Amino acid sequence: MTEVRRLELGRLVRPVGLRGEMRFLPDANFWPLALTSRQLVLELGGGSQPAVILRSRPSGNCLILKVEGIQDRNASEDMRNAVLVLIGEPDVDLPDEPLPFQVIGLKVIGVDGEEIGEVIDLQEMPAQALLRVKMAMGECAIPFVDPIVRGIDWDAGQIEVDPPEGLLDL
Repeated sequence: MTEVRRLELGRLVRPVGLRGEMRFLPDANFWPLALTSRQLVLELGGGSQPAVILRSRPSGNCLILKVEGIQDRNASEDMRNAVLVLIGEPDVDLPDEPLPFQVIGLKVIGVDGEEIGEVIDLQEMPAQALLRVKMAMGECAIPFVDPIVRGIDWDAGQIEVDPPEGLLDL
């Protein structure tokens, strides 16, 4: 049986106001266009329900969401800590920059064709993103920047990198 992809986008953390709006804290795999997907569900306490996002607006490092069917503060209070999940393959355009779920599991190869390891995470840092790579002798962090990351071959499932000397020895 094929496992259906379950992509956590973030969490409804608390009600805002009296009209059912909720503060939403995005996860690393969130991108704004995901809110227009028709494959969204809210998961809470072992159950789930379809979710349609009617509108959103920024608020610091969060968003304020209005979800169809959540009409007042009491209903939004009941949805506190619900997780917004995209079920299946995304039905909306993905962002230009890869998200963690897209690169985790890809093989990392050097420009010489030698396998370096496998991506276990893509971490967003203040200066640039870092590829966390599991190698035979441990882990390393490779800056996800143009001079080092030469390209991603989605069909082959690999990322080609040209790390500076000594980077993989750290």
